[in-house]
Amino acid sequence: MSTSVEISRRTVPGPEYYTDEMLNLVQLDHARNVWAHVRANHGFAAIPSPLVVHGGNAKLNKSDRIGKPTYGLTLAPTRLSGFNQCPHSTPHCRADCLFTAGRGGFNSVQRARIARTVFLERFPLEARALMRDELQRIARRHGRKHWASRMNVTSDRDWSEPWYATLCEPRAVNPYAYTKRPDLVSRPNPAGIDYTWSVSERERSVADVVPILENGTRCAVVIPAGVTVPDNVDGWPVWSMDDHDYRPADPVGIGTLTAKGAARHRVPSMSGFVKPAKWWAA
Repeated sequence: MSTSVEISRRTVPGPEYYTDEMLNLVQLDHARNVWAHVRANHGFAAIPSPLVVHGGNAKLNKSDRIGKPTYGLTLAPTRLSGFNQCPHSTPHCRADCLFTAGRGGFNSVQRARIARTVFLERFPLEARALMRDELQRIARRHGRKHWASRMNVTSDRDWSEPWYATLCEPRAVNPYAYTKRPDLVSRPNPAGIDYTWSVSERERSVADVVPILENGTRCAVVIPAGVTVPDNVDGWPVWSMDDHDYRPADPVGIGTLTAKGAARHRVPSMSGFVKPAKWWAA
């Protein structure tokens, strides 16, 4: 007599699963111990360092100038950790990713981002419980509307989760993100995240971003240093996004970002991600 055994695949909960009620079941001391263990497995001291931080990213630090200190969660993008954090990434955005910019060029920084991502994926409740605690502490320190949260510094996750929405309401967190995910900009998000569309090689001319603008979403375009761009396109404003990173302060239009990290060394005409001058005239 034979017996068949049905093996079911692991089901990954959707964003709606992560409620305050679920996170309340997690003991913070336990979560810190788990995080310390994950860090030790990646070659770091077995201590629970902060997950959402301010001061570790030069671009985010510029937002201090306009009174919006920004706290970011920096993960390992695409599948560098073994877990895909950018489901709509493109070949050129992977090649030119900001993961290698600034401090991201150091091996220890990259390993720390991988450890953070592994912790979030393997221990989702513990990671979120710690992030919620950190964000609550930050909110008490800064008060309402005087700081910002960017949970996708080098990733493209869906953070429309109930616990995060509760924390953001009524926009005490000022959340924002860049994204290549059509689903995130085409539907309401309970956390009120301000999205900026990240233009890639898929948008082959400036005409390709006009429908995105008409949908009410600003766009960010990476350009080489020294490229001259128009002041507006079909009535939409064009400006530099290099002065600070707080995108909710920007209008709907096209912002430019000077190529950084690996993208800085690529010939623009060979990369559909970094847009040359002719892209604007197409």
